[in-house]
Amino acid sequence: MKQLAPTLLFFFICFSGFSQDNKPAWSGNLKAGLTLYSGNVNKFNMKGSGELSHFDSIFELSVFASGHYSEKDHKANKSEYTAGIKYDFHPLAIISPFALLQVYSNKQKEIRLRSSGLLGVKYGYYRTKKSNFSLSFAIQNDYDIYFSPSDESEILKPNKNIVRFSIRPKFKYKLTESIYLKHVTYYQPSILNYLDYRIYTKTVLSNQLWKSLYVEFDFIYEFDNITVYNAVEKEDYSFFVTLKYKF
Repeated sequence: MKQLAPTLLFFFICFSGFSQDNKPAWSGNLKAGLTLYSGNVNKFNMKGSGELSHFDSIFELSVFASGHYSEKDHKANKSEYTAGIKYDFHPLAIISPFALLQVYSNKQKEIRLRSSGLLGVKYGYYRTKKSNFSLSFAIQNDYDIYFSPSDESEILKPNKNIVRFSIRPKFKYKLTESIYLKHVTYYQPSILNYLDYRIYTKTVLSNQLWKSLYVEFDFIYEFDNITVYNAVEKEDYSFFVTLKYKF
């Protein structure tokens, strides 16, 4: 399974071709948010992300990366990093296959490195100038390498390989000429153990300030029914206000 996703992703990229006019449209965005506290509480919180993508009726290819780091009283209390590449074949079709390769690290969840390969299909239920909705279903293979537990009473867990289903509804709605509401949810149960599941939801309110500049309000909820170690919380909530520049 780990070899299948990279092979198919390479095949799609090499043989799908470009748009008919041979002028692929590339675009991207950079997004950043920062908070600082000094005095009775010393706190630093920074989140950033970037994406570069090509989109036409033949294929969509995107490369992305994000990071979230924070300190409180000069001690790190959040360090999370993600990077990946995603490929959609005929993204405007009602049914379109896609592939994703991703790496992830989160010290607070005790995940040193999670390497994921994903293959699936997307069903575009509807698409208009004002809104769109899609639903995807995929098979995902995760290979996890863990940190040593912060609680010395727990034993270091061995590396783990898990195959999961990944079900993802996603929508975008244009509220006004400059304001958009976007939402995505991932439900990812293990194929072999239905109690081992993850939920990730992200809701974004985006307001265009000027041409390519946006302010965005992100709310993220994460739930892992089975955590790496007992000391790791199952739920995480986060809220960010960030600036995004599109190019």
